[in-house]
Amino acid sequence: MLEFQQRCVPGGYIRAINYHGVSEETAGKFERQLAYYAERFTAVSLADLDNLFQHQLWDKKRPGLIISFDDGLSSNYSVAAPLLGTC
Repeated sequence: MLEFQQRCVPGGYIRAINYHGVSEETAGKFERQLAYYAERFTAVSLADLDNLFQHQLWDKKRPGLIISFDDGLSSNYSVAAPLLGTC
């Protein structure tokens, strides 16, 4: 899928992924997903977003990735945040 997207959007793109919560039971799966993302994507800064939206320029080798959480679940802080800190 990533190869297809890179061919279709050669100037680069940013993928946004939303999670609701990460329980203790799914922490291992979430950690594997983070490892997958780290191999294939790069983090996106505000300056990167500005550059893409204002100049249609993505100057990174890999596509960008934004991970967000909604619902304000306590597991976002207690389970997900420590795993995100290891990336």
